[in-house]
Amino acid sequence: MTQRTTAIGVFFYFACLFFGPLGAQNGWFERPLSPRTANYQMKIRLDPDEKMIYGEATLVWKNPSPDTVGDLQFHLYYNAFKNTGSTFYRRSNRLSRLPDSDACFWGSNEMSDIRDGAGRALQSRYIQPDDGNTDDETVLQVLLREPVLPFDSVRVTYRFVAKIPKIMVRTGYSRDYFFLAQWYPKVGVYEPAGTRNARVGGWNCHQYHSNTEYYGEFGVYDVDLTVPADYVVGASGSLQGTTDSPAGTTHRYHVEDVIDFTWTASPKYLVFEDQWKHVRLKVLAFPGHECYVERYFEAAKHSLDFFDEHLATYPYHTLTMVDVPYHGLFTGAMEYPTLISVLSLDFFPKGVLFSETLTVHELTHQFFQQIVATNEQEEPWLDEGFTTYWEGRIMDQYYGEKSSAFKVLGVGAGNVEYNRIEFLNMGNPKITSCAQSGFDTKADNYRTIFYNKTAIWLRTLEGLVGEATMSDIWKTYYEKWKFKHPGGRDFTDVVNEVVRKNHGDRFGDNLDWFFEQVLYGTDMCDYAVSDISVTPVLPKAGILDDGTCVGLKQTNAPDQWRSKITIYRNGEVLLPLDVLIHFEDGTEVREHWDGRDRYRIFEYTKPAKVAWAEVDPERKLHLDADFTNNGMRLKPDPLPAQKYGGRLLAWVQNLLEVLAFFV
Repeated sequence: MTQRTTAIGVFFYFACLFFGPLGAQNGWFERPLSPRTANYQMKIRLDPDEKMIYGEATLVWKNPSPDTVGDLQFHLYYNAFKNTGSTFYRRSNRLSRLPDSDACFWGSNEMSDIRDGAGRALQSRYIQPDDGNTDDETVLQVLLREPVLPFDSVRVTYRFVAKIPKIMVRTGYSRDYFFLAQWYPKVGVYEPAGTRNARVGGWNCHQYHSNTEYYGEFGVYDVDLTVPADYVVGASGSLQGTTDSPAGTTHRYHVEDVIDFTWTASPKYLVFEDQWKHVRLKVLAFPGHECYVERYFEAAKHSLDFFDEHLATYPYHTLTMVDVPYHGLFTGAMEYPTLISVLSLDFFPKGVLFSETLTVHELTHQFFQQIVATNEQEEPWLDEGFTTYWEGRIMDQYYGEKSSAFKVLGVGAGNVEYNRIEFLNMGNPKITSCAQSGFDTKADNYRTIFYNKTAIWLRTLEGLVGEATMSDIWKTYYEKWKFKHPGGRDFTDVVNEVVRKNHGDRFGDNLDWFFEQVLYGTDMCDYAVSDISVTPVLPKAGILDDGTCVGLKQTNAPDQWRSKITIYRNGEVLLPLDVLIHFEDGTEVREHWDGRDRYRIFEYTKPAKVAWAEVDPERKLHLDADFTNNGMRLKPDPLPAQKYGGRLLAWVQNLLEVLAFFV
């Protein structure tokens, strides 16, 4: 090869490295869907015997701000598993879960040979932006030789070696199963001033905390994964092709406009495929789990159909569902771009829709946290709460409002109903607000607040403003913030905008009063029918105006009744609500109450007695802590007792028949 040929080859090599990720010539989309701020090309080799990853990477990072940026900050998540000195272990109770063994089951990640586009070596150091714990090495600062000018780009190359931990949290290996999430040095998010809560531009690159997940930047990934020839691989994006060599088989993957890249490998995987419109569906499962495959496909198609109708069409071309083996259980129930991990637990009765719920939940994250890329570390309610809300809608529609969580022995509960049960039966539902940052909270059961309470108050908001307005809110929010990084205030601003447009001042100038209570506050909601009384309205007795005397016995057949209904506000949350009053002659009166006073009395004088009264008859206020006190009858209703008494007798009869078989 001549010197000129070598020079031309080198030119084209670097041109491909630089322009390839930015232009994505072999791309999925005619036009970029996202800003493509962080673009990666990686060559990766997995050594399954040594449990190691060896990588070479090129990152092209675009400065998204008017700032001049002098450094890059990288997440090295695997260093959270390096030793017990990491912030991850210091601030968690996970030490008790570590195996009592002398084996080196720990993980780590080390970057080396870091260079800029001119080939100059770059210095780096570990920093601890959250707590100053010098033992924590989960954030690496790389100092640039020349700062990145506003809206300009920089290219950085580096090598890295990752020691894969034995299954820790969301990632690792177990036997010959590898699930590799947050496995590579990943650049943080540079937030320009005005993004979410940023008053000035700067890096948002938190240390790895045990209570939180992730926050990532959009980009294009071209990743070559070299594994042993007998290994089956699943990954974010689409497979572009494979190449065999003495080192193994190289799988070339490409994906665009995503915030991360995750992959898995095992020689045990069975591969199943299906199609939904433009999306290629794939399930990777271990032998013995084949019976769950159709359940996964069905739940995925239901979810995609629902979002297609109610929010937006899933934009990517692939979706891979990984049914993790039992010995890899802690890698299940997670969401990554175009790849999710799910679980199948054989010991659950068939009526427990655990696998379907996980599939729906993790797929929903493709929209909320992957496309609408909120910060899970600081505002987990924006993705986990939103996802739980949509999970409930999807599950209840396709699997039944009274059976979408479980239905066993004739007793069932819907997904939305189960969310209420989980929240209201936690030890202290007032322990923290939904707006608390994930890594700052000390509560062990904080997830119930971020997931379930958020979903419940979103259902309450829907009840107040109506389904049509809520649909308008979601579509407006999604269209405005897809492939961007919104914060909590961005969502509430959309709510206020849409509600004002659709309802004028019906709810006041805005709904900040609602969010102050349910998002930023910890108070509980409870409205109850406290008392119902009926007294006869009798004609006058005694000496009347015309001088006649009327005795009491002559007035004991009233033709009017005075009905009095007393409603209490037992909780501190103030919400408007309806009260439905039903009379014995079949007539009804619906009252509207602003719910602000501690009690409200409704009185009626009518020929018929009141039969029953009910607050919030359509159950719009899902935040109401006690539905059992929402209604009251003048006379007890025997039907519920008859219904459940009959069901109990049927159970007893079946039990006796079973016992008789052994006698």
